[in-house]
Amino acid sequence: MADIYEITKLIKQAAADAKDHPYGGKDTGALAREKGHVVNDSRIVDGFSVGVGGNIVTITYEIECKMKDTHANKFDTDIETTINDLASYLKKEYKSASGDTLTLTPDGEMDVFMQEVSRVRVLVRASKHYKIGGVDEPADSRKDRKKKFDSLETMLETKYSPEVAWKKYFEQ
Repeated sequence: MADIYEITKLIKQAAADAKDHPYGGKDTGALAREKGHVVNDSRIVDGFSVGVGGNIVTITYEIECKMKDTHANKFDTDIETTINDLASYLKKEYKSASGDTLTLTPDGEMDVFMQEVSRVRVLVRASKHYKIGGVDEPADSRKDRKKKFDSLETMLETKYSPEVAWKKYFEQ
């Protein structure tokens, strides 16, 4: 398996290729705007983004829909199905670009945020985290930062002149 930089680059490229723009763009098979007739049906505003942090991929899906659609019993499952379909799209595009398989396992539950746009329409933003298989969790560098912060704090508490204190701080 490739390193995290190559994995991130290929995942971001797959997400960028799915954008809806005049020069083309690949159909994901998951977005609501890809279904129906372009001219006859009302335009649906939806899209997704991908974020990578360490060995976690976050897929965020946004859709603007009517308020009455959100009251349906299966609305949450429809959103989660869409996010899972987007994850499978990313896996497929990763495999076609690199030849390797990408393993994404769900990490926690889906997070949904709904915001009223008007009395009729609502903006739904849902995100779900996935762990990348075969990639180790990055080392925690916060320990080094905490050590350096503590030394800075003690440096400020001492009665050194500022020049001497900063010199001691940067020599660590």
